[in-house]
Amino acid sequence: MRVSRVAEAFWHSYNNVESTQKDLFPVVAIEGVSHMGFMSGPAPGAVAKRDLTLDVSVADAHSSVASAMVSFMDQIILGNSPSLDTAST
Repeated sequence: MRVSRVAEAFWHSYNNVESTQKDLFPVVAIEGVSHMGFMSGPAPGAVAKRDLTLDVSVADAHSSVASAMVSFMDQIILGNSPSLDTAST
């Protein structure tokens, strides 16, 4: 994913969003994790050729992504306050 696409998603999620949708579409960058880093199994050919190399272990990548997903589900399903660190993103 191009950084410009992430920047656009961030803008739409935080600056160009209706107040009723605030915090419903978080954009989180996880340091050291690539596009394929949150998946398991072999990468599709195009991803294998173009993806960045992980700077963390696959286990650490999966753990970081899982933590962000659980925080988001905790917010949406249980109604808890948003807890994702989107400021550092």
